[in-house]
Amino acid sequence: MNKLMKSFCIGILALSVSFLLLVNSSSAQSITLSLDSGQGKPGETVSLSLNLSDSNSAASFQLTIEYDASVLENPTAVRGSSLILADKNLYTNTPSDGILKLVAVGVNNNTIPSGQVATINFSIKSDAPLGTTQLVLDELVASDADGNSLTITGNGGSIEVVSGLEVYLLYPPDGYISALKNVTFVCSANSSISTIMNISLYTNISGWTVAYTNETGGYINHTINNISNGSYIWNCYACNNESECVWGNNNYTLTVDMTPPVIRNVQSTVSYNSATIVWDTDKISNSTVLYGTGSLNLIESDSDLVINHNIHLTNLESGTFYYFKVISCNVNGCNSSEIYNFTTETTSTNGDTGNGGNGGDGGNGGNGGGNRGGDRQNCTDNDNDGYAKGGDWCGLLDCDDSDPNVHPGATEVCNGKDDNCDGIIDNIKGRHGIEETNCQCYNGNKPKQEECNGIDDDCNGEIDDNANCCIDGQERECGPSSTLGVCKRGVSICTKGKWSECSGAVFPGKEICGNGKDDDCDGETDENCNTCSNGIQDGDEEGIDCGGSCPNPCFDWSYLIISLIGSVILVVVLCFYFKLRKQKELMWEELMKKYQR
Repeated sequence: MNKLMKSFCIGILALSVSFLLLVNSSSAQSITLSLDSGQGKPGETVSLSLNLSDSNSAASFQLTIEYDASVLENPTAVRGSSLILADKNLYTNTPSDGILKLVAVGVNNNTIPSGQVATINFSIKSDAPLGTTQLVLDELVASDADGNSLTITGNGGSIEVVSGLEVYLLYPPDGYISALKNVTFVCSANSSISTIMNISLYTNISGWTVAYTNETGGYINHTINNISNGSYIWNCYACNNESECVWGNNNYTLTVDMTPPVIRNVQSTVSYNSATIVWDTDKISNSTVLYGTGSLNLIESDSDLVINHNIHLTNLESGTFYYFKVISCNVNGCNSSEIYNFTTETTSTNGDTGNGGNGGDGGNGGNGGGNRGGDRQNCTDNDNDGYAKGGDWCGLLDCDDSDPNVHPGATEVCNGKDDNCDGIIDNIKGRHGIEETNCQCYNGNKPKQEECNGIDDDCNGEIDDNANCCIDGQERECGPSSTLGVCKRGVSICTKGKWSECSGAVFPGKEICGNGKDDDCDGETDENCNTCSNGIQDGDEEGIDCGGSCPNPCFDWSYLIISLIGSVILVVVLCFYFKLRKQKELMWEELMKKYQR
């Protein structure tokens, strides 16, 4: 009995001790110290964060950071935000033999919250080899405010030593729009410790490929010629003697647009003595307004290159009818609008001016009142071409009253004159630029000696005259610079030493609504058209050119088809019925004759 009692007591005691040990171990806190990783070039300083996690119980800790002294030097440690909040002190030893020791001790036994406890700084030696060097956390010890030991683990970091090879895209800037077909690309590469072996320019102008390579250095200044209209991307790729190669950070975009600006949405707002003319263009260009009461002999312009244009006309006569047109130009030429008009407001109520409608000559119904009307007896027409140079209400005025071939509506020819008085010299067939008009004097350019180039250089109305510039039978491309929309290049053939007119080329024309084509070659189809009669079924139409936003009603062909099929079936059934009926009648007659015998 005594032995049994003694064994029972010993068992109870063992269980109690085990329970206490279990409780004590379960109450122990586990904390973790982690060191970040970083990257740097030789000679640079790299800063890494030492972070504490899973703890609100640590009152102090210590550890060593082991590093490769052949790669890194001069390590230092600075208190992080968690130590500052906990009012802690951080101590370090004088590092030696690749070891940095850190000790954090408490003030008033405050515990350390999770977070950044220190910033560790390392200098990368100038002769450090490229590659990754490891940082090891060792000899970790931690305790709580009562001096009890805590379980602590450490996660080391690393520093990657790189050469610092970088590529810079210098020109053109990202998103650049070039109005020229020849574009210069500039890029460079740099490395603080390695030698640049080569750098290459890549573009997708002719598929994503190398456009140029500098085999002896890290700089490119290269021009690519004859780039077609379109959007492109480019970048540069460089390599050093460490076999390290890098791209520029991002591909850059480039748009080449060599067409004159397209003018849209011309509007006017008037007062009694001023008017504001606004319009927009598809690309940046300057702004000009030609205006006047007869001829367009007044001008207001702005050289700023913009997309949204605004010209303010001042010192106008009240109650007066004005014509105007707008012109916008870039380096590839000019475009002009059709001729518009407006009437300034009246200011007098004495009857000498009025608010007439869009009336014609004379009477009380003309624009600007009754006293603007009349007869043309005061109009002066010296060249008898039907257009006056001045006078009272003479309509569109002649811009050269000494030449009967020059007047509004005349045919423009290459002669250095504005034959049709539209404000643009030698814009043959409404085209723009020297190449499209084949006229050197376009827009006021000076004539020059004739050359063999398919252009009327001396502006005498003849192309390549007095110049044996080609061999009979030779062919060359000609026509518009843009091949957007319906536009296409043509062919010129050499005949008797001269290039013929361009054959087969299609030039920009006026947009024809509803034909589904880009007639003016601006990249848009049927723009500014209020019709959907385009021969196809658009998104909100019930059928082809009907229903939806189209004003035309839809004809339901299904009813017609069903009716036709039904009619055919009915005719077939009737024919079959009458045929059977006739056969039965014949059979009955034959039976009757048989039995009557």
